[in-house]
Amino acid sequence: MKKTRADALRTRRQILNAALKVFGLKGYAATTLNDIARQAGLTRGAIYWHFENKRKLYEALLKDYYRTIEEKIKTEITSSKTPLIQLKDGIFKLLNFFSDHQDYRTIEEALLGSPQVQQELAGVLDKQKQLFGQIYVQTRALIKAAIDNGEIRKGVDPDIAASAIISYVNGIKLTRLHNPLSLNNMVDQLIDLMFKGMEKGIDPR
Repeated sequence: MKKTRADALRTRRQILNAALKVFGLKGYAATTLNDIARQAGLTRGAIYWHFENKRKLYEALLKDYYRTIEEKIKTEITSSKTPLIQLKDGIFKLLNFFSDHQDYRTIEEALLGSPQVQQELAGVLDKQKQLFGQIYVQTRALIKAAIDNGEIRKGVDPDIAASAIISYVNGIKLTRLHNPLSLNNMVDQLIDLMFKGMEKGIDPR
């Protein structure tokens, strides 16, 4: 029976799901395509039909990961809420995403791997830098808009504030790599602490 496009997409997703699990168990460097094929219940040939090699497979996982992040950010930025609420809600969704999708810790761990792994994934790291650049620009714009809107006190430097927020979120992610605690019931407080000293009416001294 000839496979349809829908069949091919299902198989591709099956491979990606299996790869995410195996990378999580063995790490990027130790994982082979045979490992992924066994986990997926497919032949190695089926893997090669969809992905040229392990790096291409990993890049596909990363694109899915970043696409999800971009969609969550875009949803908040295009909403009718005030700039500060958009920013807080965007961070809230990101932190909950990191908490709810434990498998994606694999993505972050591989990017922090050995120099050899980082060299192999150089193109992937470039994509990561591009995404962080987009997030920085969007975060800075929302902070500037929140200042103009009277939600964040005047005197806050949008560049410094955007860098601080991104560093704060990345710090939470890195901490979870070594101590995979659940962020459930913590996100509201983390966001509250993040914005102390910036919001109008709060004396930072």
